Amino acid sequence: EKELEVIDIMTTLFSQEDVLEAYVLERENDAAEKAAEKAADEAAKTARETAARMIRKGKISFEEISEFIPSLSLADIKQIASEVVTQA
Repeated sequence: EKELEVIDIMTTLFSQEDVLEAYVLERENDAAEKAAEKAADEAAKTARETAARMIRKGKISFEEISEFIPSLSLADIKQIASEVVTQA
């Protein structure tokens, strides 16, 4: 009977340890996802700001900008250009 009790206690302890480990892993994954999202948002913002500066200079075509900033489509660059013109 005591052996079964010890086995039951050990099983409970290991189960709690597994749950805690899973919780910590989930928290770490959530933090990593948030950091990745933030980095992606920042990269997109930087790409748009860079394209806007290139457009303001007026010395480079939209096609060339899309070659230098492949994350932006030609449509994105044209939209940024219209925003630059509106701001001016």
